[in-house]
Amino acid sequence: MGTHSFEQQQPVTRKGNWQALLHAFLVEHRFEAFEYGRWDCCLFVGEAVQVMTGVDPAADLRGAYSSRVEARRFMRRCGLRSVEVAVEAVAAEYGMRETDVSHAQRGDLALVRNGRRDVSLGLVSLTGREVLLASSNGIWAVPISLAVRAWHI
Repeated sequence: MGTHSFEQQQPVTRKGNWQALLHAFLVEHRFEAFEYGRWDCCLFVGEAVQVMTGVDPAADLRGAYSSRVEARRFMRRCGLRSVEVAVEAVAAEYGMRETDVSHAQRGDLALVRNGRRDVSLGLVSLTGREVLLASSNGIWAVPISLAVRAWHI
């Protein structure tokens, strides 16, 4: 992210067997505990997108921080003031079109508000009814009605 210019690239496209790949990924990581810089909301979703498409939109994040404070500093150095702004930039870079939450589909990106100002990045579940998030107890599902924004992959 730090050296990215956020120029438009070819839109990412899902592999033909993306559903089976995503299912296997979610089963494998279902108990993975949240950890900044290793398995946080952005890295979880980045890895899921990589599994579905072969493209890792979170590659620049890996190893760049190891705490909430370091993550915020890293984002500021990249000119990003929030997770939401970072997701907007990466989605634009990789051709992920924003959609109304009511039109979000399985495997799409979704932002869920987790407080008054903060958001967490998640992934629309394979049922299409929940958003999956990285949590301290593994992958956590919340109703999609809690999502505030979404992007198609």
